Amino acid sequence: MDNSISGFLLLSFGILVFISNDGGFSMLSYGVKRIFLVFKKDPRMENFYEYKKKRLEKPAPFKYLLVVGSIYFFIAIIFLIILKRPFNLYSNGLFCIGEEKI
Repeated sequence: MDNSISGFLLLSFGILVFISNDGGFSMLSYGVKRIFLVFKKDPRMENFYEYKKKRLEKPAPFKYLLVVGSIYFFIAIIFLIILKRPFNLYSNGLFCIGEEKI
């Protein structure tokens, strides 16, 4: 179960970085930076077009998050399917020492 959570989180972060590289959060980050510039003495900042153009020139890497996250997630799903089957070796008495089950 722990691997499925970590795999899901890695996949989610990879998707968020992909969306950010595509410019999905550009307006939000630009607005937040503009708000914090109110408190500076010299509040000079480029307009939104220049900000987005500069930001899209150098995208952040995200493929490793998707690959590692999907590997963790699919391994966790396989183990979940294996361990939650109705047939369990321990419940059928296949691993017994005398009358006691291991």
